[in-house]
Amino acid sequence: MIQAAYVTVPRGGRFFFLFAAALLLAAPAGAVETVWQKGNDFVRIEKADGGTSPSALPKLSADAVRAVLSSVQVSGDGDTGPLLDSDQLSLIAKPIAQALAQAGPGQDVAFAVHVQSGILDYLGPPRATAGRIFIDGDSVGLILGMVHDTFLTSTFAADPARIRTGSRLTPQETEHRIVPGGAVSLAVAGRGDWAKISSVAWTGTYGMPTAQSPAAPSQAAPSTEAPAATAAPKPTPAPAVAVPNMPAAASAPVPQDPKQIEERFAALKRLLDNHMISQDEYDHAKADLLKAMASLPH
Repeated sequence: MIQAAYVTVPRGGRFFFLFAAALLLAAPAGAVETVWQKGNDFVRIEKADGGTSPSALPKLSADAVRAVLSSVQVSGDGDTGPLLDSDQLSLIAKPIAQALAQAGPGQDVAFAVHVQSGILDYLGPPRATAGRIFIDGDSVGLILGMVHDTFLTSTFAADPARIRTGSRLTPQETEHRIVPGGAVSLAVAGRGDWAKISSVAWTGTYGMPTAQSPAAPSQAAPSTEAPAATAAPKPTPAPAVAVPNMPAAASAPVPQDPKQIEERFAALKRLLDNHMISQDEYDHAKADLLKAMASLPH
């Protein structure tokens, strides 16, 4: 941007002087960029206070961010439950996905979302859950700053500046702690506010039960009766054709047990609903399962 100023010189009449030319305005290195804000809720990009591992992960969709945050359970106040409820996730999943796509090396996505879990949250002081999220190698990092905490001044007035979004340098000062399990593990030993969430959280795993090994035949006494006619061999369904990039539950060999086939149908439906396979891939795998069911003995 070029800025100019007009200066009046008393003794020489009016002259035009260029006060500033070719002034390049650049944001400072530690600037905060707000991606979304509504009231005291926000999603913003800010400088990280620590390094992360280089990553080649693709951009996460809003659904993937929702799955990541949904996988996090916290303990505190004598109870264990999800970090964020469905209403909170609906508010911030999309702007967090947008901010993660925009954030560069050395930047975190900080967020805060209000808590309204009962009538007291409408009548009492405002509470919020806040933290920071970032891509770290092949995982997603999450640091908590506050969980269901108020942000009041000494005069009991709400002050958004007191919302804590966490830090790599200092653990959070609340009773809540992240509960490891599944795709969620603690990134730093002894710090219950810092989680590392693997890609299992947003890609899903739908393992099928392993087939039971046939029991060994019992040693029965020889029979004097005429041997019965040998039963015709059961037709063996052809295995499903593997489709490139299709999740394992869709491309795995077709099971031969009715219960396993039903479970495979349920797994395929979850994959389709989570947009992890296409409609064509779903129809292809479904057709193989239907053939397998038709070939089962009645």
